[in-house]
Amino acid sequence: MKLTTSQWLAAGGDRRIVPDPVTGRNQYGCTVQPDGNLIALGSSTASVISADAWDEVNRLANQISDEQAWNDMRQQLRNFVGVNDDVDVVFAASGTDAHHIVAQYVQAVNQQVLATIMVAPEETGSGVAAALVHDRLLLATVALREQNGHPRDSALIDADIDAAASAAIAQQQHVLINLIDVSKTGMMAPSLACVASLQARYPEQITVLVDASQFRLAPATLQSYLQKDYVVVVTGSKFITGPCFSGAILIPQNVAQQWQRFPVPVGLQATSHPLDWPRGFDVSGLNQPASNHGLYLRWRAALYEMHAFAKLDSGEVLAFFANFSAAIHSKLVQHAEFELLAVPKLQRDCAAWDSEQTILSFVLYRDAQPLTQAQTLSIYKQLSETCSSGLRFQLGQPVPCGLRDDVAVSALRISASARLAVAALASDGLGRDAVISWAMLALDEIIKLVNNS
Repeated sequence: MKLTTSQWLAAGGDRRIVPDPVTGRNQYGCTVQPDGNLIALGSSTASVISADAWDEVNRLANQISDEQAWNDMRQQLRNFVGVNDDVDVVFAASGTDAHHIVAQYVQAVNQQVLATIMVAPEETGSGVAAALVHDRLLLATVALREQNGHPRDSALIDADIDAAASAAIAQQQHVLINLIDVSKTGMMAPSLACVASLQARYPEQITVLVDASQFRLAPATLQSYLQKDYVVVVTGSKFITGPCFSGAILIPQNVAQQWQRFPVPVGLQATSHPLDWPRGFDVSGLNQPASNHGLYLRWRAALYEMHAFAKLDSGEVLAFFANFSAAIHSKLVQHAEFELLAVPKLQRDCAAWDSEQTILSFVLYRDAQPLTQAQTLSIYKQLSETCSSGLRFQLGQPVPCGLRDDVAVSALRISASARLAVAALASDGLGRDAVISWAMLALDEIIKLVNNS
């Protein structure tokens, strides 16, 4: 089937990536084609394809994506993460689909009722909780924030996770722990110590899935997870800034060998394609076309962005993200229109760039009164239209974050990304000051909208 590049990039997913015929934007507010007039600060939700990545996929749009092409993508992703060929890569249309695949396989391997434990469903993909629950699968959720939006004490979160896991195991259930790194507002939970303790006590009854859908992880962090035999879900459409709907599962060798004893579960027939899977997996039961060409092109765009980011010096990236975060933090605390949403410091084993917070979230106020969720959503939408500055801004979609003065509120998000780092640091880029100034302009525009709405 011959489609245009735009049609391919909106194919092989679900209705969320189909452009609205009037606005030309999908449900994430993104166009299929590059949007050179948009200041993109919303990578915590989604990104519009860059002009350079568009040229790359336009070149590949009607080339056949055969097994060799998909395996080449697997190798490129392994190279970016810095892992050996014994880590298998399964592609999925989205992070949500990737979670569904993991849950289905863990269920198949263990032949028990599967109890999944996850923190704060509102802090990950909107469909992830539902994707983890199917047939004989159960779900327990643990709050990440207090009712007032402040982070819960990590010890309390860990205690809740431990209690839920222990109770499930006592009922002869296998436990899938969904460790989120990082959430929509930049948080991690449960702690690595909590997970390690549970695994030590119940070595055969715990599987760990790392929800790294934001892909805000340095290679060393990802390598550490895989060395622990954790399964890791990533996407190319958040921090990496590829087009919407590009998921992947990184599977360590010991886990892959267990999974390969079973055919791809029947529950995946509607969404999974044979070439999504590496050799060694029995895909004979899948009835979809061999290749999801739309997914292939979206990942090719993401890999283009990855290559550009990988060329940067990691120390300079860390310094830029620190400057970016500090500048936004300073601006937020100077103005009464903002309340910075508190986030615990990210705990990393090494001082890589992922130890720096790259998602800055904030609640809006007018005359010392918090804006409602509807008012915040309205301002979010207005930012993507032409503003008083003549510019348009894309921020992360508002995330519910509790109550302020009995008002249910949401937080807007400004996010750093691989593409912003390249713009700031590459020899042919715009420079650090210019990129940081975009965030300052966005915050100035928000102040105007808050006070004039």
